[in-house]
Amino acid sequence: MRYADCILRDLDSEWVPSEDLKLADVVAEESNQSNMLRYVPHFVPQSAIMTSNPEGRKLKKLATCMFNSAPGEGLAFLCATGSVVDYPKAQAKFLNSAKVDHVKVGEFLGEPYPKCDAIRLETFNAHCKFVNTGIISAMVQACRVVPLPSDLHKVDRLIFAISSVWWRHHERLEELADGEELSVQKAEGYSEICGLELKGYFSSPETLHQLMLSTLLLCSWSKGSVQSTPLDFEKWVGFVGAIGDHTPAVIFRSIWDTVWKSNLPELVIPSLDKARPTDCSAKQQVVRPWPAAAQTCVEMKGWADVESEPPGVLLALEADANNSAVGNRRMWLDVACGLLFLSRAHDAKAPFAVMELRGLDVTEFQAGQVRLKRGRRDGSEVPSLVAAALQSDGCFKELALTQLEIMLTVDEGNDKWLSALRQQTGPYWQDDVHF
Repeated sequence: MRYADCILRDLDSEWVPSEDLKLADVVAEESNQSNMLRYVPHFVPQSAIMTSNPEGRKLKKLATCMFNSAPGEGLAFLCATGSVVDYPKAQAKFLNSAKVDHVKVGEFLGEPYPKCDAIRLETFNAHCKFVNTGIISAMVQACRVVPLPSDLHKVDRLIFAISSVWWRHHERLEELADGEELSVQKAEGYSEICGLELKGYFSSPETLHQLMLSTLLLCSWSKGSVQSTPLDFEKWVGFVGAIGDHTPAVIFRSIWDTVWKSNLPELVIPSLDKARPTDCSAKQQVVRPWPAAAQTCVEMKGWADVESEPPGVLLALEADANNSAVGNRRMWLDVACGLLFLSRAHDAKAPFAVMELRGLDVTEFQAGQVRLKRGRRDGSEVPSLVAAALQSDGCFKELALTQLEIMLTVDEGNDKWLSALRQQTGPYWQDDVHF
């Protein structure tokens, strides 16, 4: 069974997340029969580690700004705080929201990460109606939901997801038909071969994917003003004729005529569109620091020297974020929504770690030096701080820290920092925030 098909069949069934979800709950028990096929999940959902969600609107704005700056870290932040359940259906719903930068969505979903693979399949499965569509109409519909990125490798992954979901939708249609003829409304707008008739010409979604990609490149060539040499129908058929199946000429002619007669801006790959102004492309590459668009959310910010217990945990993360061998104790801190964000620079695209401040004890043990820790209860062991490292693949890693020491570098701001931290470490709030 194909990997994409395994994910799609799993997405067909409803799943209710549980706080106590364990791998044993989703993986079948091992059988004594060695030849029995066992189900293995395509990813293991992560449970939120930050249970208090204060100031819901500010948190939502902060998370959206972080995603628009660095999609992977932004999605990891959403899952760590419990704002979005770590499951493809909930994540696809967030990515389809109005305030999210959809160009960033296309760039992120084209990544080779396992989580991106599951989310892009669910996005097309939930937000596109591929039944009885053709190659062009299906891609236009999908690219309106997820715009094409500039990188051709990412484009290829997105097109493969489209072909896999399209194939699965028509497999369902065949199961419903069961030998009977169904009357299904044909997709309007393009005169092309559609639906089960189109599926009958292909043996697998892989060959459909190859023709979809060839069609996309033809659209980019014809509509994107990158023509360098004339291209006629026979030459194009010669380029794509060896895709594996014996595709009849009527399919190629249908695609060719539709491409040249229709306006298809959605199917032009940005990196191949020389008609697009260069200054527009330059603007798209400028990424604002994640808190810049959410200044009203940030209560306090500035440089500080930070040490953790156990030592070296944050230094290793800072080194990875800075692509260096040795970490720097000097970090940029932002305080917002009851959380402490740690970044390697004031203009970083996203923080590399976040820690929950609610319920912590804040003490100034020396002038300009603040210690954060969670108080003991009934003589028990020192509880860990609730902190997470944010990763670019959309996942987070829980950090085992018992205390954090902050050495402020600006003497005149010490009182303000101490006041802001104590204000943010108030009692837990229970305000459910789900996108």
